[in-house]
Parts: sequence; structure tokens; C-alpha cells
Amino acid sequence: MGGHKGSIEMGEDRFRDRLWVSLLRAAPLRAYGRAVRMASDVEIPRGLRPLIFGKFAERLGMNLSEAEHDISEYPSFGAFFTRRLRDDARPLAEDASTIVSPVDGQVSAVGLADGERLLQAKGLDYSLRELLGSDELTERLVGGPYLTLYLRPKDYHRIHAPLAGAVRSCRRWPGTVYPVQPSFLRHVPGLFVRNERLVLELETELGLVAVVFVGAAAVSEISTPFEDGSVSHLRFMPPVSVDRGAEIGTFNLGSTVILIFQPESLELAPLGVGDEVRVGQIVARRGHALP
Repeated sequence: MGGHKGSIEMGEDRFRDRLWVSLLRAAPLRAYGRAVRMASDVEIPRGLRPLIFGKFAERLGMNLSEAEHDISEYPSFGAFFTRRLRDDARPLAEDASTIVSPVDGQVSAVGLADGERLLQAKGLDYSLRELLGSDELTERLVGGPYLTLYLRPKDYHRIHAPLAGAVRSCRRWPGTVYPVQPSFLRHVPGLFVRNERLVLELETELGLVAVVFVGAAAVSEISTPFEDGSVSHLRFMPPVSVDRGAEIGTFNLGSTVILIFQPESLELAPLGVGDEVRVGQIVARRGHALP
């Protein structure tokens, strides 16, 4: 009886997921995103900020004790969501030879980009070449390890360098703005190559690392400290040096970051789908030396 009841509940969950996905596919997501961004820029009276932000944080499970400033200092929801953390809130792993998580978030996929395919969700994969939009980057990264990290609304929304290196290029690709929560990943094929995204090419001692920022509903503004978003492809001459753990981007609300490494450059930590990670936590270690 218990097993039969569990099967019914799972079937109901799948039906709700599909219904929700169908409704959102038909929704004007870009208009929704514009409305959210306009609302997020509205200044909130200082006296109301602790109450409004505090209740919101409590509902989502945010830890406001880690914020750089008191919540009364953030003039709007936009400023609140993209808040920095205290300098001591995310210490980097002491071993400088390790690769650290660029974000606070949850592992949604991990593996090797075999045959230029990456896993999106059980039974669904997508093209590395389509994701990167570059034959050159694809040829260097095919067969390499990758890690997909989902930023939930409660998470810290800035992105950091997983290891030291030089940013050689930035590519922006237009697309849709589907939500990226698990229910959508399970039901929308190729979601990561459909959505807007930004690809940073990071050259490191381990070779090439692609850091892919995937936008989502209400998150079509992805910013970096290296460019202003006015061009679709920018090559930096000379490349921009970044330290391990340095800030390299910001999301509004939550979204997804995908790290892709050259083959045999490192060994991923034993992480599984659903595991939580935090900025500065070890996610990989150096593997075999590159030729």
C-alpha cells in the first residue's frame, strides 16, 4: 500500500511539474523580467527595510548575518539581492593548488563532456558546442570534466574565480529566459542552450576553463567587472588577470553557473546531485599535468 501511494504521489508531482512548465512556456517571461527589474530598483524607505528584507530573508532561508552591511543600508530589493558578503564570510580553502566553488549553490549535474554532450537532468543532455558558441573552445574542452551549480533565490548571487588565471574573452549569447529550477530542467530539453548566457574564457595553469553564466526568468542582466555588456564578443588585449576567489560576475536573483575544464587537467571532488557548495569550498584538485 505504501509503495502504491508513493507512486501516485510521484505521478501527481510529475503532472504538476509538466503543467507548471506548460503555463510558464506560454507566459510573457521577458515582460515579467522587465517588471521584476523595475520593481527591484524601487527605493524602499529606510525605516521599512529591516522589516521587509528581514521577513523576505526569513521566508527564503537567507543568512543575513553574513551580509557586508546592515540590511537597512540596502536601498532596494535589487541592492539587497546582489549584496556582497563580509570579507571573512567565505574563506578560501588554504591549499592554493585546489579549485574552489565560484558560487553558493547546489550541484545539479557533474561528469565528463563525452561526445560533446553534457547532462542537464536525468534522460536529457545538451550540446557543449551550442553552449559555448565557439568551435575553438569546444575542441579544447570536449571530454573534460564539468560541474553545474544552481543558485537558488536564497543564495549569495555573486560569482568568483575558481582558480587564478587570465580572462581572455567574454561572449554573450541571446536567448530565452526560462526558469532553471529542477522542475524545468527535467522537462525542457536543451534549456541551458536556449537561455541567455555569458561565457568567460579563463586561461589558467591547468589550461582552459570555461565559466558559463546561464540567465533565467528575471535574471537577464548578467554583469561582469570586465565589460559593460554592450558587445556580444569581446577579446581582451592583454588578458585580464584574476586571483583565485576574485569576483568575476553578478546575477540578479538566482540562476546557474557551469564550469568546464580541459580533459585530464583535474579530478573533481566527490560531489553528487543535490549537494550544497559555498564560495571557497574545494570542488576539484589538480590532476595529471597538461601536455
